[in-house]
Amino acid sequence: MFDTAVRDVINGVSDLRMSQAAYVATGQDVAFWAPKANAAATNVADSVTLLRAAATTEAGRAALDTAGTMAAMFAQIDRRAREYLEQGMPVMAGDVVLSDGGETAVALVGQIEMARASEQRAAEAEEGAQRRREAIAATGAAAIALLATVLLALRVKPAASSMAPSEAGLDAPASSLREDAVSFANVRPSGASLRAVSRLCTDFGRASDVEELKSLLGQTASLMDTSGLMVWVGSPDGSELQPALAHGYTQEILARMPTLRRSADNAAAAAFRSGKLQVVLAQGSTNGAIVAPMLSSRGCVGVISAETRHGAETSETLQAIATIVAAQLAGILQTTSEAGERRATGTN
Repeated sequence: MFDTAVRDVINGVSDLRMSQAAYVATGQDVAFWAPKANAAATNVADSVTLLRAAATTEAGRAALDTAGTMAAMFAQIDRRAREYLEQGMPVMAGDVVLSDGGETAVALVGQIEMARASEQRAAEAEEGAQRRREAIAATGAAAIALLATVLLALRVKPAASSMAPSEAGLDAPASSLREDAVSFANVRPSGASLRAVSRLCTDFGRASDVEELKSLLGQTASLMDTSGLMVWVGSPDGSELQPALAHGYTQEILARMPTLRRSADNAAAAAFRSGKLQVVLAQGSTNGAIVAPMLSSRGCVGVISAETRHGAETSETLQAIATIVAAQLAGILQTTSEAGERRATGTN
């Protein structure tokens, strides 16, 4: 379905922005994240091209043509950011990625949403027309059946001069256009500055115990304005996720929190399996969520999930922050794991 393809493109943009934000973050390995950014940019461009081929309306195709042009701009943004990094100007590189890249992502998603709305209106109009055709056909069939009954009655009782009309009782169903409750283009600015995110990364790098990590998790929740954050750590055999740290949840809720199987049908397990950021859209009174994988040189070691409010899960800024914090936590977990292995083997 067209809506499913749209969500795939939106998730692709999120992956791209995640990779770009990660390689300009303090302490991150550019050589590790740069290829991921390249691959994500190619995936977004290809996805937009496929979506363009599936569009059936002129307005949808025009919007996707513009989206394709914007997708190509990410390569230029990448090139400028890396030039700044090579020149030893990480703040300028971060500004290019978070500012220019953010504006391009918002504009691209806006065009994708315009195409989705155009295709949806066309589909609903066609559905309404089909229902009207079905209603007309049903009414015609009823009229023919009534006429046949009348003619048969006149044959049997030729003296009958009139018949009382019957009620058909066939009302064509009404078709109305609906507005989507969640707009992909509704990107809420978080107000988080590059400096605040950089300071948070530095503090994570200096954390030496669990209490400090809990405090930093609280600062992350405040920066993202989320109602809750949960850190899930993969089991040694990678078969499940276990809750490790949390902020914003009561002890009663935490006590009932189960482990998650790697094969489970939820966003946390999906992020763990794929190593890709997952976005869960809000549904009615249910909050949305952002789930970022914690990636290390050993693969995905866990995920961090942020429960968002007011549709903020579509904010690429919040998605970038979640990704950066997940990367910091992955580094801490890998360092701790390696230290434990050295102690176990008696090596230095």
